[in-house]
Amino acid sequence: MFSTKTLLQILINTLIGVVLIFIWLQFIDGSKLLDTLKKVDLKYTLVFFILYASSSVVRALRLKVILDEFKIPWKNLIFLNFLSQLLSFFIPIRAGEISKSVYLNTQYSLPLGKTIIWILIDRFFDFWFALAAIGILINFTSSKLPSNFTQILVIILGIFTLVSILVITQVNFFKKLLRLLSSLFFLKILKNKFLSFSFNILDGFAVLRKNPWQILSLLGLTAFAFLLDGLIWLFLFLAFGLNITLIQAYLGNLLSALTFLIPSAPGYIGSAEASALAIFSGILGLNSNIVAASTVLGHILTTLALLILGIGAIYFLKFDLGLVWKKMLKRG
Repeated sequence: MFSTKTLLQILINTLIGVVLIFIWLQFIDGSKLLDTLKKVDLKYTLVFFILYASSSVVRALRLKVILDEFKIPWKNLIFLNFLSQLLSFFIPIRAGEISKSVYLNTQYSLPLGKTIIWILIDRFFDFWFALAAIGILINFTSSKLPSNFTQILVIILGIFTLVSILVITQVNFFKKLLRLLSSLFFLKILKNKFLSFSFNILDGFAVLRKNPWQILSLLGLTAFAFLLDGLIWLFLFLAFGLNITLIQAYLGNLLSALTFLIPSAPGYIGSAEASALAIFSGILGLNSNIVAASTVLGHILTTLALLILGIGAIYFLKFDLGLVWKKMLKRG
């Protein structure tokens, strides 16, 4: 089904997950973890499914705003998000992003190269907002982050924002710059491929040439989606009797969102546990055993939610996943 390169990448990610699980186990008490899990208040877990599905629905609306000129039904994007999350969870090598791109290409005849850029732009809103919100919220709660952490975030955020604005508003300038850079390639075929790839990225950013209200709506939807994600953590901790503030839950989730850059094993085994412990216990100072128990519970509930929503999405969309595998084989 997958190329040797892709299988090797999955194997390496799995080994990383095993190592992270081993490290995670060194920081928790296994017997206390089991005792804590037995004390879970299941009524709070019911809220998990509502919040989890709602977060995906909100992000689907954000994608609809991004792609508003193509008139894609919102319900289709909702189920596409569910499917993408399922694939990303079990095949964490960008299978989710590829599935969205292939679906938009095959079902709506949109250019494959541009759909990939649009999906990455959609993800970029999460990354950009997470950086901005962390820089603000870190000043309203105690943490063990370095004193210059906010300044570093401001610099990174400023660079990303400036480059993004210039790419959107100064397309001709960047194309001239890219043509100049292409002269460094001696072979014409490499020069043409470089220009084709670079111009495709620039043209993809045209989807963000929107009025200020639309941009604000994209940011507002992102903030709301992260709020729903933060509430998930709030209720997971409440399930074990630990009351945390909404700011702690929101900030912890924002920090967790940045870990998508780290290679993950199938099912996020290891990476989910290690990152949650590092963030909620190591940075925010919460009880490590309750953090571990909440993470394990959240992992189980996430798996159940994705199986239900993701499999349902496959039937609703009537989408041939074989097209995704073919794209991944080509990518490998």
